[in-house]
Amino acid sequence: MSFILRCSFVIFAAFLSAAQCANILAVMTCPSPSHLIVEMSMVKVLAEHGHNVTVVTTLKPHVTHSNINLIYLPLSEQALREWNKSIADMSKMDNSGIVTSLFRMRSQLDYMFKIYLDAMRHPRVTDLYENPDNHFDLFIIGYFMNNFQMGIAHKLKVPVIIATSMFQWEIFDSITGSPTAYSYVPPLGTSMPKAQIMSFTKRLTARIKSFFIKIFCYQMEAVLAKFYYQLYGNDANMPAYEELNKNVSLVLFNSHSISEGPIRANVPGIIEVGGIQVKETADPLPKQLADFLHNATDGAILLSLGTNVQAAHIKPNTVEMMFNVLSKLKQRVIWKWEDLSNTPGQADNILYSKWLPQDDILAHPNIKLFITHAGRGGITEATYHGKPMFALPVFGDQPSNAAKMVKDGFGLSESLLTLEEQPFREGVQEILNNPIYTQRVKEFSVLFRDRPLTARQTVLYWTEYVLRHHGAAHLQSPLLRMNYISANNIDSVRNTHSFNMATQANSIILSVVIIAALLSVVQGANILAVMTTLSSSHLIVQMSMIKVLAERGHNVTAVTTLKPKVNHKNINLIYLPLSEQDEESWNTSIADVSSKEDNNNIIKFLFRMLSQMKFVFNRHRDVMKDPRVIDLYENPDNHFDLVIIGYFLNNFQMGIAHKLKVPVIIATAMFQWEIFDSITGNPTAYSYVPPIGSFITERISMSLFQRLIVRIKAVFIKLFALLIEMDMKKLYNELYGNDADMPAYEELNKNVSLVLFNSYTISEGPIRANVPGVIEVGGIQVKETPDPIPKNLADFLDNAQNGAILLSLGTNVHGANLKPEIVQMMFNVLSKLKQRVIWKWEDLSNTPGQADNILYFKWLPQDDILAHPNIKLFITHAGRGGITEATYHGKPMFALPVFADQPANAEKMVKDGFGLSESLLTLEEKPFREGLSEVLNNPIYTQRVKEFSVLFRDRPLSARQTVVYWTEYVMRHHGAAHLQSPLRHMSYISANNLDVNAILIISFIILILIGKFVLKLICRKVCSKATNTAKLKTK
Repeated sequence: MSFILRCSFVIFAAFLSAAQCANILAVMTCPSPSHLIVEMSMVKVLAEHGHNVTVVTTLKPHVTHSNINLIYLPLSEQALREWNKSIADMSKMDNSGIVTSLFRMRSQLDYMFKIYLDAMRHPRVTDLYENPDNHFDLFIIGYFMNNFQMGIAHKLKVPVIIATSMFQWEIFDSITGSPTAYSYVPPLGTSMPKAQIMSFTKRLTARIKSFFIKIFCYQMEAVLAKFYYQLYGNDANMPAYEELNKNVSLVLFNSHSISEGPIRANVPGIIEVGGIQVKETADPLPKQLADFLHNATDGAILLSLGTNVQAAHIKPNTVEMMFNVLSKLKQRVIWKWEDLSNTPGQADNILYSKWLPQDDILAHPNIKLFITHAGRGGITEATYHGKPMFALPVFGDQPSNAAKMVKDGFGLSESLLTLEEQPFREGVQEILNNPIYTQRVKEFSVLFRDRPLTARQTVLYWTEYVLRHHGAAHLQSPLLRMNYISANNIDSVRNTHSFNMATQANSIILSVVIIAALLSVVQGANILAVMTTLSSSHLIVQMSMIKVLAERGHNVTAVTTLKPKVNHKNINLIYLPLSEQDEESWNTSIADVSSKEDNNNIIKFLFRMLSQMKFVFNRHRDVMKDPRVIDLYENPDNHFDLVIIGYFLNNFQMGIAHKLKVPVIIATAMFQWEIFDSITGNPTAYSYVPPIGSFITERISMSLFQRLIVRIKAVFIKLFALLIEMDMKKLYNELYGNDADMPAYEELNKNVSLVLFNSYTISEGPIRANVPGVIEVGGIQVKETPDPIPKNLADFLDNAQNGAILLSLGTNVHGANLKPEIVQMMFNVLSKLKQRVIWKWEDLSNTPGQADNILYFKWLPQDDILAHPNIKLFITHAGRGGITEATYHGKPMFALPVFADQPANAEKMVKDGFGLSESLLTLEEKPFREGLSEVLNNPIYTQRVKEFSVLFRDRPLSARQTVVYWTEYVMRHHGAAHLQSPLRHMSYISANNLDVNAILIISFIILILIGKFVLKLICRKVCSKATNTAKLKTK
């Protein structure tokens, strides 16, 4: 835990201090107390941290803080009566169907919209932005269909965070820029067990439901736009209503889909803080309640139907029946009842209360059952505290919440509107007497609580992140700024995507306690890492990942074909070196590829690499055939808990995990590109995420031409991947084909728990939606504290009065591979600089030349050198590792790319303003000299890369902490299958709803034909009648 403590303290103390004592305005005018409890719990965290929070509400909040300045605008008696009447009317109808329930809610929403509008017109609210003495840094809106209220943020010229008590559903897609996922994410009001794939019928039903939900949303948007223009239409400086969503920095959702489901790809602006209203330590209960519960020797039941449905709304005979059942139980009952002068009846075991501290009561060990209306807040609190439930849903999302709760095995459910005595009695007795419900909900409680940061820490971190980065516009999804046609590539090519294409300093102690408690259960695990890459730069990143685990105390066995530069005493190394002949062949092939001048074309390069890949595959196969590797799974004395595969197109090696019957984590030195989609189950995003070898400038949408090129590139990349897959399948069958217990090659990816990527797209881009199994640890190889460098290097750098330059072209391209004239030209330029130069050069007996300012080294501790304050420039081949290290340390670059992703990396680096670039193979003296002079003498490059360095380092957990947490999470949860995307288990047709869309199109065509036929009949009838009438008149 020591490194977690140190790193967490540095990260939280350094970053959170930058946003201390901000002035935050929160508008939370929803007239639902349950919504307000969740929303106020979010802003209370900020107030506790010292921020000055002003909150506008229409209800008296139960959750508050001394740092919250409350502007309470109570509803008039008439408004309150109208609102309660509308809720009462809704409570008497069958609202089990979400579509009918939504459209039936129109009258209730009209009341609510009027409440919102009146609040925004109130003088105390308008004074907030009209009074020049008021200053705010951030606007938080408590969200429930009140988008037009976000106009106040434009008045104040501050960013917006949405705080909602809801989970993510369709209405938020236009706010977050999240891709829709109709084929595997059920729409609002639909429940589905976790990890279950929707059948054709369910997907068809979901598509139809979604259609009507969209109609409802369009109607609501029209009403909200009207209110917006009523408020701000006369102000020419205000944006159009449609632009409001583009100012939203992020949305705080009352959900935790990793544990609750459904698993879907989320953009970075979706922040889940489910359970935020649950106190980490329960408050003491009032004495009467505490005594009542303490003396409940047979346990107790909590009955609460929420804050909207009141006792007066329930049928009298239903109330009487519930009393009859509950009064005869041996358990005590706490019953939330508003009218204490008119209770259902008197019984020794029943205690009535007008208002209850629900969360604190549910935390009490004597509570054995929660009878609930299945509101989201109540279910969250019950699951957090591990209490089984009997649900009595009424309207809204309650029926689907109840259905999901039942499917998860946490309790039973009956409709409150049709409740009868026998099912109620039998259901209550079943839950009380059958321990399976308590067992299941307690198991879920462990999973629900298991997070890198608590809900409170998450609210604090991401809110202050937005403040630190002035709105954090870089978090926004490109989909927010794209129309339907371009977002779905309808103009460039038919929709053929491969998956879903429709598409804290003071917090640190808590953080450490939670992480320590959770991580301790997997101390000293046995981990096998197969890292047989032939690239030293890849191995450095991969070994850095497992080194963190070894430092944590795990027993790591690593199989490599290269001697690793990164190691640890807890790593048992099985080193299987290449033969001299193989090493020579590999170096020759790399030299051959690196001599081609058109390697900036990624497609040409990939297909040119096919022959080299066969060599690599064969070496990977030879490793798996080695007796020392085979012994790892054949020897019964060996025991492993996890396999980590150092990944570079070596899927077939995952077969060893099936031999060992353990989960698999992939560790890769790459970023996420198309080839990983089939492993992670991530939806592809060709319309706004460029393929490998391409990039787009941050927050600029691709043009039609760019998207067309991307689509064509993607076809060739898929062809390359298909050819590679064929080779890997052949090798897999060669290794394991005779073992009947081994799965088919195509099943390997379904055992992957998660992938550790060497990227951090929140800062690097491109912004895209990722499933939970995509874990980004970019910069993992960068040491938090640099190691001391060798004395001659240290002296050379310390005495560099004019600064120093580091020149390293990576581990694959050697000096001997370069044209002699280019090497000589580079020496001529560098030797004349006033700066000192450290040059990585393999053959020290044959250097480019001798100069007082140049020091040659065969191998360099690159990260440690880049951390030195005297380094002023990094001349690099633009490998991913080198660029990451340079940006982390804030060093500008001059890139000399050669092949693979290097040209695109270099181009992106230049566009980001971190340096300049020239092709190494066509390098000329003048551009090289002028480029070096420009980067060294123009401070703008250093300034920009240092600004980026701050952004790149700003994370909830460091890369090292992230590796530890998620690796141990997989082991704690036995492979964490719940993280897997449903897309991984779906065919192309079902993943893209092609069958559903075909049925809908055919149905539509049939309806048109029937309509046409009917119209013809009517026309004939009318014409025939007219003709007969005319004939009669003629006669």
